[in-house]
Amino acid sequence: ARPRPSARTSLPVPLYRSQVMLEGLTKDLQKQLPRVLDVKRLVVEELSTDKRVLVGLFKKVGEKELSFLVNSGWYFGFGLGLIQMVAWMFCRAWWTLPLGGMVVGLMTNWIALKFIFEPVDPVTIWGITFQGLFLKRQPEVSAEFARYMGDNVLTAKKLWDTMLHGPNSANFNAILDVRVRRAITSACAVLGLDRDAVPMDGVCSVVRRRLPNH
Repeated sequence: ARPRPSARTSLPVPLYRSQVMLEGLTKDLQKQLPRVLDVKRLVVEELSTDKRVLVGLFKKVGEKELSFLVNSGWYFGFGLGLIQMVAWMFCRAWWTLPLGGMVVGLMTNWIALKFIFEPVDPVTIWGITFQGLFLKRQPEVSAEFARYMGDNVLTAKKLWDTMLHGPNSANFNAILDVRVRRAITSACAVLGLDRDAVPMDGVCSVVRRRLPNH
């Protein structure tokens, strides 16, 4: 007896077979994802090709730390400036002002960066826990990072474009061809058609050519 579509569906045979093919193709891609999609390469290319994406990532993920870096110049610079003022009272050589300004600028940024990234692991002193401001926000930063990457880098359009036209597109086409051939063979069996009369290579070629438009 000829195989028939499952009783769970009332779709026409060609449409039903297409649905089965797509389900099978999706499962194949899930099992062989590293062969058809190089996520690391895609991320590196996207971030290096359009610098605005990389800058946007830093601004989004490190927004609070960048704000701290800017604002810290006021109080760190003020404290170091007081020290410079006292030093000026005892040494009024002309070179003390530019030298002091350079030291204050460098020390201000150095202290701010230390506050942001150190200590790496939480350290408790006298009941007070210290950790780098950025590292302390790891859960929040991870969520922001994932959200930004999903919205701007790993979008569905870019993922599909990489699979269809990227360096691993040959692997994707091979998996697609296998599923197309199986679908045609199954449909021919159901409809009572001669499978050998179907130009498999031509059909697979047409499917590959039209797939990017859907």
